[in-house]
Amino acid sequence: MTEKVNAIVLGTVKHSDRHNITTLYTRECGRMAVATPAGSGRTACARRALMMPLSAVEATVGSGAGRDIGRLVQVSALECRRSLYFDPVKMSVGLFVAEFIGRLVRDSGADARLWDYVADSLRLLDCMPSGRAVANFPIVFLSTLTAFVGITPDVGGFSEGKAFDMRAGAYSDLEPGHGDVLRGRESRMACLLSRMSYANSGRVRFSREERRAVLEGILRYYSIHLPGIGAMRSPEVLKEVLG
Repeated sequence: MTEKVNAIVLGTVKHSDRHNITTLYTRECGRMAVATPAGSGRTACARRALMMPLSAVEATVGSGAGRDIGRLVQVSALECRRSLYFDPVKMSVGLFVAEFIGRLVRDSGADARLWDYVADSLRLLDCMPSGRAVANFPIVFLSTLTAFVGITPDVGGFSEGKAFDMRAGAYSDLEPGHGDVLRGRESRMACLLSRMSYANSGRVRFSREERRAVLEGILRYYSIHLPGIGAMRSPEVLKEVLG
């Protein structure tokens, strides 16, 4: 039995001398793992080139009874990346997105709206001119993503002096009785993020320290509401690259 899927390649690990295991995020089935050839032949090399991390592909996947890992039957490119693989900053941002999404959809099924958002975001990242918009990309990506997973903060109650309760996802007149709170400048930043988009992110200026703090704050917000995501490896590398 085979199935044709549209997929974003999240990553590949070595499985044996003959096969690698590639993780795909698909529009039709959610996250899935497929065996891909690890040899040095022409077919294996061609497929590995198509299955690089962050590639968008159309894949035909075969499955067998009782198998958790599919078999890659055929693959072709859905679109070509223009600059992603040649720009180390964009690549670091893209790998951060891949790791985050891989953890987010680990135990979930298909979600076409979420897949479309991720695919559109990576397409935008690939086409963006290098600079502030790319540096702010992870912040906008994660902020917008909250709407797709049902944890959008309520920033309508913002006024100067109010604390932002990260557990409630809203501003509070009273001091919450826990430590997951943003105050002062950080509290105002939560409101600013709601107005950021890919279209205007290049005009939003953060210092190196501010960008790090904002990214850490958003990841902390996700860890409170979606603890299954767990600790990630890529944010530390990302912070160094973005500066």
